[in-house]
Formats: sequence, structure tokens, C-alpha cells
Amino acid sequence: MSISLRRNSSVIRNCISRFLVLVLLLLLAGGFGKAQAAISLVQHTNKDAGTTTTSTLAFPGANTGGNFIAVAIRGGLSSSQVFTVTDSNGNTYKKAAQIGFTVSAVTGAIFYAENVKAGANTVTVSMTVSGPLRFAILEYSGVATANSLDGTAGATGQGTAVSSGNTTTTASGDLLLGTVSTADAATYTAGTGYTIRDSVPAPPNVKLITEDQIQAAVGSASASATLAASGNWGAVLAAFKPVGGVAGTPASIAATVGTPQNATVGTAFAIQLQATVKDSFNNPVNGATVTFAAPGSGASGAFAGGVNTATTNASGVATAAVLTANNTAGAYTVTASVSGVSTSVSFSLTNVAGAAASITATAGTPQNATVNTAFATAFQATVKDSFGNPVSGVLVTFAAPGSGASGTFSGGANTATTNASGIATAPALTANTTAGGPYTVTGSASGAGSVNFSLTNLAGAAASIAATVGTPQNATINTAFATQLQATVSDSFNNPVSGVTVTFNAPASGASGAFAGGAKTATTNASGVATAVVFTANSTAGAYTVTASVSGVASPANFSLTNLAGAAASITATAGTPQSASINTAFATQLQATVKDSGGNPVSGVTVTFTAPGSGPSGAFAGGANTATTNASGVATAAIFTANGAAGSYTMTATVSGVASPANFSLTNLGNPPANIVDSAGTPQNATISSAFAVQLQVTVTDSGSNPVSGVTVTFAAPGSGPSGTFAGGANTATTNASGVATAAVFTANGAAGSYTVTATVSGVASPANFSMTNLTGAAASITATAGTPQSTTINTAFTTQLQATVKDSGNNPVSGATVTFTAP
Repeated sequence: MSISLRRNSSVIRNCISRFLVLVLLLLLAGGFGKAQAAISLVQHTNKDAGTTTTSTLAFPGANTGGNFIAVAIRGGLSSSQVFTVTDSNGNTYKKAAQIGFTVSAVTGAIFYAENVKAGANTVTVSMTVSGPLRFAILEYSGVATANSLDGTAGATGQGTAVSSGNTTTTASGDLLLGTVSTADAATYTAGTGYTIRDSVPAPPNVKLITEDQIQAAVGSASASATLAASGNWGAVLAAFKPVGGVAGTPASIAATVGTPQNATVGTAFAIQLQATVKDSFNNPVNGATVTFAAPGSGASGAFAGGVNTATTNASGVATAAVLTANNTAGAYTVTASVSGVSTSVSFSLTNVAGAAASITATAGTPQNATVNTAFATAFQATVKDSFGNPVSGVLVTFAAPGSGASGTFSGGANTATTNASGIATAPALTANTTAGGPYTVTGSASGAGSVNFSLTNLAGAAASIAATVGTPQNATINTAFATQLQATVSDSFNNPVSGVTVTFNAPASGASGAFAGGAKTATTNASGVATAVVFTANSTAGAYTVTASVSGVASPANFSLTNLAGAAASITATAGTPQSASINTAFATQLQATVKDSGGNPVSGVTVTFTAPGSGPSGAFAGGANTATTNASGVATAAIFTANGAAGSYTMTATVSGVASPANFSLTNLGNPPANIVDSAGTPQNATISSAFAVQLQVTVTDSGSNPVSGVTVTFAAPGSGPSGTFAGGANTATTNASGVATAAVFTANGAAGSYTVTATVSGVASPANFSMTNLTGAAASITATAGTPQSTTINTAFTTQLQATVKDSGNNPVSGATVTFTAP
């Protein structure tokens, strides 16, 4: 049965409307089989508080517990007042609706309190901007004690026809409470079906009215009124449901029980899912069908009996059948939806993996790292249950070898717990200082067994290089060394470094050698050893160093090698020739002969035989030893050699087996020391200036027995200035011959005329030999008037000074004996 009421009909009068509402409510109550209390106004009052920000107003009588209070407010001087409503019983007030009309700076609002406390009660209204404050308080019975608000509307305008605009209610028997505010005092006529309850202030100064009616059936509603004169107005409507009012259609659905939760795969969730359905005013909706939907694949579950729908109870709650997790672990969403609500609600569920059943190495194997550095990839082990789901929260223990190539975990922590993906990530592992591998690190978990990670510790960068084979050794020149050179490269922890290039370098000159094919590099093997190609000595004998170097290492490895000389091929006199010694005295310098091979290298350890003439000028070796052995430089030094008693020059020889040509030493046995030196040619003599003297100067040197002394050096010395001369080539020394005669180089007079002495001296003789020399002037070269000019005298008388002319040669020396002819005019 349905009954409709047109509230806008002008035929229906106020009294008839109220009667019909009552009848309709009774019919509805009978038709739905349940009692619904009619809303009734219990008491009300109002107040014009004047200009203020707060005011209080007491109800005429005590409030009844469980009743409903509405407060209608008009605040002036602001269109955006913020209102606060409290009362002395501590009831909670909510704002139903509010409007403001800026043209008149007025704010209108309706506040309400549900299920109020019993007793005398004073209501306090406050606003933020001081201005004229008018309000009314109304107590109703029969209004729902919770979620009572069923709809609101509000509007402003100008004119005589006032309307809040429409709202659509969801429950039959709603209280429609309207309030109209005007900028100026006005005369009001209630809207159709409404009764004016309050006029504030009293007529004819009314600026606020409250009006109400009971809406018989669900539908559109508005608050309206008519003003006697046109003016600015604002109207607010609030609809409140009665106790037991029928809820509207579903407007929302919420997951209220069973989210979030989890269950082990293959087991039921402990809590059944519940969804609550409400209408647009938050009232629970009974009898609505809710559909629960789990994912079709992946982690999900199944409802008992395959039933995935449930019907809401009186509290709007739909309880799903028991949900059992499937065998796939993971988080997922079950949705609940109801017809008429576009958005479904979600339940967050998780299927938790079962007990650990397997463990697998999923990262970090195989891999390598340089010694003493961390491995780039952390080890990861994945733990799964018997259904292949990753198991979280499992402790995995990682173990590295206790000796040899191994590593240490960061902080000493060798365990890790699996995450939501079942992955346990080990702390960083740092390789120890021992190169090697592969070696195994294990990861194990209780009930799941163990897994292996394959690792290798690589040697670090080259830090040292050492000569390990082929030093020291020697080889004959131009032959290969017997042992190939080997260098070992190690890192800073003494691990052999493989795969690095070692460069072998021999000296560029002198004793050295060459690598076969010119290849002087080699690569280290797994043991860090680089083996050079065959090395052949060059033709120069001697000791030398071959180096082996590697990039990054400052100090090379050194190989001590020696090129040995070949067989003797030549012998040369290298000391003690030529020399002289007085008869019966030892020569000052011992004779030395150097023996070399075909490459010019000194040959050590060979015997050299020294031989002196058998007669005439000669000598004898000390102790009669005429042989000597060559040293490392190929030099054989003879014993001291003493001249015999015969003066004169002779040749000594030095021979060695295998060499055809001997070495020769030129020796001279000298007589006694010089005792006298006398000029024997070239004195006295003269020569024209700047011309050579005709006879070369000669001296004879004799010993104390007047024997000529040969081989001694005689020094000739001319004056350093004035008349003098110079020896040809600047050579002012000469050596005496076998006759003891020393002949000076050609001597040329200088440009100064005159007599002078040239001396000849020999070491050990105090008195020199003297040569009397004269530089003669040359031919007349110039004549100069030097006296008697200028002068004058009386005629026919003699001049006082006789005339004189001086004649000189080209060296400016005066020339004597030249005839000068004086000629007068």
C-alpha cells in the first residue's frame, strides 16, 4: 500500500495535513509489521540576545532522556560566522546545515543533539564575529537516537517567496525542520504543511522563524515561506528520521571484520569476513545481498560450500562463509559488493607459506673477488615450503671454510632471516688474504637442508716481483745462458699473481745480451711465474744486471749475469812502455800486458810470458819470475824488472799461448845521472832581426865521468823581453841522443836589436849552458829630422844648432854606419 501527499497543494490545509500524516504513520506501522514512534514537539523557546558573541537560554522544563534537541541560529554582521553550541548537560551538538548571504552579512544554521540526557538544561550559543544574535531551541520526542539526519537543503535569495531548495528523504515520518532568516524585520507566512514555532524577535520585528512538519512518506522535501514584503532571505532545511524509521537504499559498504588477516596455505582463515551496508545517511541496511569475490588465480582462497554471497542483518552486516586459503602464498584482496553501490570494499588477506621444505642458492654464485675485498654480490638463499611458496622469517646460517682461501662475514654475523620473498641475504663477505678456489660457502636452514655457493679469491694487484730462477749465472760471450730467467710476481699478501706482463730488460751497452726473437716480455702463469725466452750473451764480457719489471711495482727483480770472455786472441803492452831506468836500477813502472778475446774482451786467468834480450842492454825480473797470470781485467803484471849494467835501448816481449803476435815493450837502460851541460854549437852567433839564426843551438850532457848521458830532457830559455827570439813551434825542450847531445828547434830573432843570452838547463845540474846571441838591425827603413829644426839665424852667419837625422830599420832599431846626405837649396 502506498500513500502520496502533495505538500504543495493549496487545497490541503494545515490541519488536514497533520491529520493525514498521523493516519499515514499508523498505516505504515501496520503495513511493515513494526511500531514506529511519531515525532512530537515537546517544548521550545527562543531569544533575541542583541549584539554579542555568546548567549545562553534555558529550556522551560527539564529535558527527557533520549529526546532530540534542535537549535536554529541567526547571526548578523557576517555571512561566514562559525557557530558553537553546547549545553549544561554535556550533550554533543552537530551542525546539520548552514547558509550565509553576503549581501546582508547574515549567517543562518541548524544544529542538533541526539539521545540527550534528562534534566534541566541551558543551551549556550557562540559565534566568532560579534553581531546581533537570535536563536531558538526545540526539544522533540520520537527522533532517532543515532544517525538521525536524513537530508539537508539551503538557499538564499531576494523577494517574497522563500525556499530552501529540495532534499530527498529516505525514511517515512521524518521531522522537517526549517528556519528562515531575513536581513530586515518581516512578516512571515508558513510554507505549505509547516507550522511556525518561533518568531525572533517578537512581531513586528521578526528576523528569524522556525517551522516544522512531519513528512508522511519518503520523497522530496523543502522548507518554504512567504514574506509580506520583498527582502533578502536565507532558508535552511534539515530532515531527521524517527525512531525505527526505514533506512534507504544501500549507499555505502565497508569491510568491518576480518581485514587484515592471514592464514597458512591450505588452512581456513580464523575470522569470517563481514561487510556492513548503510544508506546515504549512515543507517544500516537490512536484507541486502553482498557478494564476496576472491582472485581467480595466484594467492587466493575458496568459500565453504562455494557460497560467496551473504544477506545483511538488522545491523546491516553480511557475514561471508568460512574462507580457506589456497596453496599459493601471498597477499591479495577479497572484495565485497552490493547492488546500487558503485564502489566495492576490499579485505586485505595473506596466505602465509608453510614450513620450510627447500633451500636454493639464488644469488652470489659463482663469483670471485680480489683478496681482502668484499664480494660484489651478497649471497642469497631462497627458502620455500612444500608448495613452492617462499617462506619468510626463516633463519639461514652461512658457513665459510675455516682455513685456506675463504672469507669473513661483515660484523662476524653469518646468519640472515628470509624476507617476504623467502630470500635470506647474507651479510657482505670479504675475501681473506689467501688467493685460491673455487671454495664452497654453505647456506642451511632447519628443515630445508643446505645449499652451496661457489667462490674464488683472486690475487690482488702486483705488489712485488722477485728473480726466482736463472740468477746468478754466466755464459761465454755469444752463447746462450743455460737457464732461462724466471720472475715470480706476488700481491701484497704474497699470493702469486697470474696473467700479468713482465718485461725483462738487459743493458743497452757494454756487457749484455739479447732475448730470442727480440721478445723481452712474458706473462705470469697460475703460479705467478713469468719465464723469459732464451737469453744469449753478447760479445762483451763482464758482469751485469738484467731486470724484470711489472706495472705498478716500483722495484724490479734483478738477475746477476756474467758474460765470460772467449779464448785469448790478442796481447797488448798496456803499461811500462816506453820507459828508462839507470843501469842497475829497477824500472819505475812494472810491465803490464792485456790479453783479450776476439770480441775485445779481457781474458782472465791466462799465463803471459815476459822475455828480455839475452845480451847487451837488458835486465832481469825479480826472483827470476818471467810469467804472470791475467786478472779479471785481462791484465798480467810482470815482476819488478831491473836494468842490467849495459846502457842502451832494447825491446821486451810478452807472449800468451794461442796468440801469434807478442806485445812489445820499449825500454832504455840509462847511464849515470847528468853532471854537466855545455854548449856545443850555435854560440856566439848573430842574425838580423826577425830572421832565423843560422846554427841550431846544441848542448852536450855528460855524467860525472864525462860520459855522454842520453835520453835526458834539456830546456832552452830565451829572455822574456828586449832582444830575444822564439823556438820553432814553441818547442823549447829537446832530448839528448846517444852522444848526450840535445839539439834545440830553429831559433828566430825577434824585432829588437841587441845582444842577449839563451840558457840550456837539465834537471840535476846546477849550472846552465849559455848561448851568446845578437840580433842585428836590418836595412835602413826610415830617417827622421831629430835636431836643428826649426831654427833661424842672421844672414851670412852660422846656425846655432847642427842639423841631425836619425836612421832606423823596420823594427824601429837605430841603424849605425849608414851614410846620410844633407842637401841645401
